[in-house]
Amino acid sequence: MTTKRLWSIMASAAMLVTAPQVQAQESAEATTEAITDFIAPCVVQRDLDALYKALQTTTVDLYAFRSKADYDAYYVGLRASVTAPMSRLDATLLFQRLAGYARIGHVRSYAWLNEVFGEFGKGAKFAPIFLRVEPDGRVFLTDNANADGSAPAGAQLLSINGEPIARVLARIGNLVSGERAYMATTVLEDFFPPLFWTQNRDATEAQLELMLEGERVTASVPAITFGEYRAMETGVPSPGTDFNTREFRMIGESTGYLRPGPFSALEGEEPVDGLSEAAMIAFLDASFEELIASGASDLIIDLRNNSGGDISFSDPMIAWFADKPFRFSSSFTLRASAVAKAHYDRVAGPDADVSPFLARLALEERAHDNGALYPFEIDHVPPREGQRFEGRVWVLINRKSYSNATSTAALIKDYGFGTIMGEETADVPTSFASIIPFILPETGFTVDLPKSYFVRPSGDETVRGVVPEIVLPRQEIASAEDTMLKAALEAVRAVQ
Repeated sequence: MTTKRLWSIMASAAMLVTAPQVQAQESAEATTEAITDFIAPCVVQRDLDALYKALQTTTVDLYAFRSKADYDAYYVGLRASVTAPMSRLDATLLFQRLAGYARIGHVRSYAWLNEVFGEFGKGAKFAPIFLRVEPDGRVFLTDNANADGSAPAGAQLLSINGEPIARVLARIGNLVSGERAYMATTVLEDFFPPLFWTQNRDATEAQLELMLEGERVTASVPAITFGEYRAMETGVPSPGTDFNTREFRMIGESTGYLRPGPFSALEGEEPVDGLSEAAMIAFLDASFEELIASGASDLIIDLRNNSGGDISFSDPMIAWFADKPFRFSSSFTLRASAVAKAHYDRVAGPDADVSPFLARLALEERAHDNGALYPFEIDHVPPREGQRFEGRVWVLINRKSYSNATSTAALIKDYGFGTIMGEETADVPTSFASIIPFILPETGFTVDLPKSYFVRPSGDETVRGVVPEIVLPRQEIASAEDTMLKAALEAVRAVQ
């Protein structure tokens, strides 16, 4: 799927369900004062207080990457800055700043994004600047930024409105949650246009300095409406793969290609006997049966651009080729909290039809006093009985293999079940995760909080992504061919 198509779908969905509607569904307690276009400063401050308390009491270690003194000072400064009524957007940005200061990828709020897309739905104009940040810091346009072709895909971006691009990314990156700069710039690749707009809301154009065919040139990028953006035909080719779908196919006679898609239920996939993963398991079973029947010697599992999900979806896949029991972490620690208990009351109450794993999580949570850190034993998953794939397994990852996709790649690498190919993930396999939504009591905005800390199977707690054993070049910009998959196939065939 192209960046433009993915972003268009995401924005369209957000604008169909406006932020006020979303929050009305999530919080019946939102005050009349809070849900108007402007929010009283006392309301913002009270929700800021509630958020900081929830951050401290729910997260296993809020101060893993920031000292408590620094975080306290940052919170006090943010609170003191609220001196007048704030727009809904500015309030959501304030809450994200407090959450993002933790430098933990799963401490985050996307309420601001809902508000931005709501403004786009009303006709607000933005600069359609889509970019890619290379490991060496260079930045390239991934789509044509204007209609006259003076800012084409593939051009190196040097500055915007006279400000060096590195400084632009650093400033806007303060609104992004991430353990390290590599994570922040990866997230920025997806959200740069709306983030840039939040700081340039009245701009009618952006001036770009580019390196194009060895020369420095300037180009003007007019701000356009979302409707104009969707109608803008840039003609930039791309592979067109939809990574939010599941696919299995043979590539030649000896190599299978499996793209499991997100490790969560897709639209239209209904639970069976309380198991949301039932459709995924049926897909996996059919895929591996076809793979084995073909006599294939190799399998490429494509986890690129995978948003992650739940181990109940990924474990059945791994069990098809595992040769010993496995689990996604060597240790799993949780913090009991009022926020977590309220979450389980909503989703795993006495009458809820939930998986055994979720039921056990809820039971353990209720058994511990708030504030307590407690270990949660993750059971080992046995390999499948009977038929299994015994050929070579190759896992294709990129910087946008997130969350459980990162953990799945780490598991396969640490247990020696397969070979990792591609580029290092931005997300980390030793992580604060297992997010639950915290609904701010007065405004109704939602912030994601991680209730656990888990360590990858190898026991390595280094803050680093999954590093591939075979490094492949990134997808070529403006290429209709999937160049990374092509490189992966060549690497597989080269290893005898």
